[in-house]
Amino acid sequence: MGQKIAFGVGMLANQMFPAAMSIFMVVLVQDLGFPGWMWGVIFFAPRAFDAIL
Repeated sequence: MGQKIAFGVGMLANQMFPAAMSIFMVVLVQDLGFPGWMWGVIFFAPRAFDAIL
């Protein structure tokens, strides 16, 4: 049972980053006038970094 809880908590942390970035994207693009392509770079950079390392 403890292992299932540990995997569940790990998956929660894994899914929270994309959800937080998606919410933050709405604030950046709509409220602050941030260009959409810059949001794409911000969202892509951690994935590219993770793929390289």
